[in-house]
Amino acid sequence: MSLIDRFGREITYLRISVTDRCNLRCIYCMPETGIKFVPHEEILRFKEIIRIAEIFVEEGVKKIRLTGGEPLVRKGVVELVKMLSESVGKKAELTMTTNGTLLWKYGKELYNAGMERINIGIDTLNPEIFKKITRRDHFNDVQKSLDAIKKIPFRKIKLNVVVMKGINDAEIQDFVKLTLDNPWEVRFIEYMPFGNVTLETREKYLLDGETIIKEIGKSFEIKELPSNGVAKKFKVENAEGEWGIITPMTAHFCENCNRMRLTSNGFLRPCLFSREMVDIKTPIRKGADRETLLKIIKGAIDKKPRINPLLENKETSMPCPMNYLGG
Repeated sequence: MSLIDRFGREITYLRISVTDRCNLRCIYCMPETGIKFVPHEEILRFKEIIRIAEIFVEEGVKKIRLTGGEPLVRKGVVELVKMLSESVGKKAELTMTTNGTLLWKYGKELYNAGMERINIGIDTLNPEIFKKITRRDHFNDVQKSLDAIKKIPFRKIKLNVVVMKGINDAEIQDFVKLTLDNPWEVRFIEYMPFGNVTLETREKYLLDGETIIKEIGKSFEIKELPSNGVAKKFKVENAEGEWGIITPMTAHFCENCNRMRLTSNGFLRPCLFSREMVDIKTPIRKGADRETLLKIIKGAIDKKPRINPLLENKETSMPCPMNYLGG
């Protein structure tokens, strides 16, 4: 079985937001004034998440990523990982994206529960810039997590770096140096207009992928690697790890989009940049059977746009803060 959208793209990847809450307030994710969080009773329960995940996997999804907000602030999330591992772990790879502030505490438990890969969002290696970007002082916790994961045999560890001109672009070389002695993949991501960020702000901070590659080439001998994902991959000669570039704004990869998103409050989201949402929580809570839920899932997939609406000038920014969407 497989899930195919109207443009012939097969859906093999489900991103599940387990909470909209986060212990950071990153400048590109949440407004400084804060946001109103989803009421607890509206958040998907673990059994509801499992049921939705099972249908997706039965229909061909091969990868499930838990996101947030910050997934590790949700109470009992390790138990959810264990439940997913026991339910769909033999057919789908389990991964998580985290800001790293709590990974030092839960990393080993996540691995033992069945988590295979970890992505850490870390935009700076400088404690003062960290406070500027995140508006919080958790730099030491992230450092503890980077030290801790070296002792945990995750199959793959990736560091996601949102590059912002005038803020952290001077650290690009430092992040590449991390790959020299660590078997990690550092991924530089173009700045995107999240939430209330305007196109004008995007242009102020956006550093395009090609410029990042040229900057790295000034200091390192690099070679391009084969890639079948959203990132162009590269490696410094004799390095243990590798690095990549993700270019959602200047060189999109919509034609190969294979993902769907499930928000923490139970909506299927066909595209990160689209306002389209399909409610699956209400039918579940009303006792919908598998056939009905599958029909809802396929209906949501049919709403996937051909291309990111931002790039067609149908949107000027993300429709809401990133913590609502699940990355």
